[in-house]
Amino acid sequence: GGDIVKLVMCAVLAYISALVFYRAILIGEPVFGGNSDPGSYTATGTFDLRNIIPGITGNTRQFFTLIHNDFAMLWQGLIALLCGSFIFISVKYSEQRKSLAFCAVLLITAITAALSFGVFLALKNPGIYPRHMAGFGIFIAAIGISAAADGRPSRITRTITKFGVIALVWCFIVFANSYGNALADQQRYNNFRVETLVHDLSRLFSETPISLQIKNEIEHTAVIENIAKRAPVIKRLVPYRKRDFGWNILYLTKYYNYNDNVATQDDFTKIDLPVVLDSYYHKIKSDGQKVLVILKAAQ
Repeated sequence: GGDIVKLVMCAVLAYISALVFYRAILIGEPVFGGNSDPGSYTATGTFDLRNIIPGITGNTRQFFTLIHNDFAMLWQGLIALLCGSFIFISVKYSEQRKSLAFCAVLLITAITAALSFGVFLALKNPGIYPRHMAGFGIFIAAIGISAAADGRPSRITRTITKFGVIALVWCFIVFANSYGNALADQQRYNNFRVETLVHDLSRLFSETPISLQIKNEIEHTAVIENIAKRAPVIKRLVPYRKRDFGWNILYLTKYYNYNDNVATQDDFTKIDLPVVLDSYYHKIKSDGQKVLVILKAAQ
């Protein structure tokens, strides 16, 4: 008992010390987001003491909802299998009463899973991104290794647990390779769509300065849509050209060196501009100076 308390206290002290060192020495003031701009990106602002419990509870619910929505059902089933094996082995070989051991192990497993998200749980605006799953991945690895490496259970239990570990690792390896292929496929499609648009804009407005706005986005490719049927997280991992006007303008002007003109504050979608080109991939509306590009979803 005393050794366990010492281990927990050392772990807590090391974790807090690392957080303080990271915040005070390494990052300084945040570049994006921050307390003054909580909506743009992950911010460093934390809940006050009055709201810390409901805030952490809400963030925990969001993270586990994200896991449920993004992870393939097979992944979730295998993770449940590993957690079940860990709980079963811990309870069966515990020297405490089985009911007490079960409640304790179940509670510890749930708390550890939640704490795997680290300090993000205490942030007002954690920014729910797939990369925040890194800590949860460590939790899965720890549970799987602990259950599979335990030599006390029967051969059937060990076989089932090791099968779960191998199957989950195989799923992640296959997904990692699919992810790389999906990134390349999406980039090729992005380049094709933007190059086609640049060609049409250059042909129509080669001599005239214009103000450019873009509506809609370049959608995900058919490859990504197919992967998303099994693993929805792929859509959040593979970026596409956002519907935000500014990013599209930056992509056109900086990456393709198109006319570096920033659009006005006017919303061109509310102006009745005449159509000057209507193609399979986009529609261009313009009065000669204001240009609105409406991207289409390829059928």
